[in-house]
Formats: sequence, structure tokens, C-alpha cells
Amino acid sequence: MPGKPSSSQPKQDDPTSKKTTSGAGRGRYITGELKYSPLKGQLLARFAQVVVNALTMSQERTFAIIKPDVVLLKKQGEVIQRILDEGFEILAMRQLQLSRTQVEGFYAVHKEQPFFPRLCDFITSGPVVILALEREDAVAHWRKVLGATDPLEAAPGTIRKLYGVRLGRNAGHGSDSVDNGLVECAYFFQGSDLLPPKRALDPAPSS
Repeated sequence: MPGKPSSSQPKQDDPTSKKTTSGAGRGRYITGELKYSPLKGQLLARFAQVVVNALTMSQERTFAIIKPDVVLLKKQGEVIQRILDEGFEILAMRQLQLSRTQVEGFYAVHKEQPFFPRLCDFITSGPVVILALEREDAVAHWRKVLGATDPLEAAPGTIRKLYGVRLGRNAGHGSDSVDNGLVECAYFFQGSDLLPPKRALDPAPSS
């Protein structure tokens, strides 16, 4: 009769066993159990790209005024549509008649300039539309859409070229920096006035 195997004799691996002890064994086992497919790979790559885009996107807020000359022509709707077409989200919007006090406070940085009284006269001469806008690179993009300060020098297709008349009646206003965009939005809109960006353009619920 063959003798009992010694307890010190090394045991052979059972090829049917799923238990592994070595790092290499674990690697082989896990790889064997994963059910990879090209579709899953594409979805994972797409998800990773969405995350990268979200992290690198430079969302900004800017403030816009559609000035009395545009409202007088009843063209404010066209400008608002252009704003939407340019990819902005409208976080808040209001048409109103600004008071002299509001305008002087808003343009206080220009108080010592010779054009300051004329500027205040113009902005208070009729209703305006004020907007808080948001999108990637909002400040620079809105100023590009507006065009040069002087409508005569503005590029074709810009708001000021289409609707502005001259330097003192130039159709629109846009913040000149990211910091001023936040300050100017806060001058006219409280935080509770602003819609959350992702919901700003959501359709109204059906009745």
C-alpha cells in the first residue's frame, strides 16, 4: 500500500479552483471574469471626455443692456433671439425704465468723463432690457457679438452695426471683465432673481 502523502509535500494547484493567492494569479482571474465589449469601451471613453469638458469649461457670467434706441425700434426681440442663438443662457431678464439715480450709480466709474451727463440722459430716455447671461467665455463672447463701441467701426452682423446709430447711441452694453460681470449683475438682480443655469432654458411644465 502506498503510504500517506507527507503533510510537507507541496500541493498541486487545482485547475478548476477560482481561488488565487499570487498577484499574477489574481490578475489572470479578474481578467478572465470581466466581460469587456467595444460598446462599453466607447461609453467609458465618452464619459471621460464629458468629465474633462466639464472641468475645463470656463463658464462666466456677464451683464447686458439692450438700450433705448433698440427698444424704440421694437427690435429687442431680435436681439434676445440673437443672444440665445449665440449659446447664452438667460439667467434673468427684465424690461424697465431706469431712474437717473440707478444709471448714475451704474455708470459711476465714468462720472468725471465729459460724456457722462449725455450717457445718463440717453439711458433714461426710454425703456431698456437688462439681462444676466451665462456661457463659456461669456464676457469676451458678448462683447464680440456687440461689436466695437462706435457703430460706425463695428464689424458687419454685430448688434451695434445692425441697430446702433452713433457713439452715443450704440444699442447695447456688455461687461468689460469677469469681475464686473458679477458686480453689474448683482447691481440689478438679487441672487434669488437668477435661474439656476441648467434650468434657465427648460420648457415650462405642461398643464
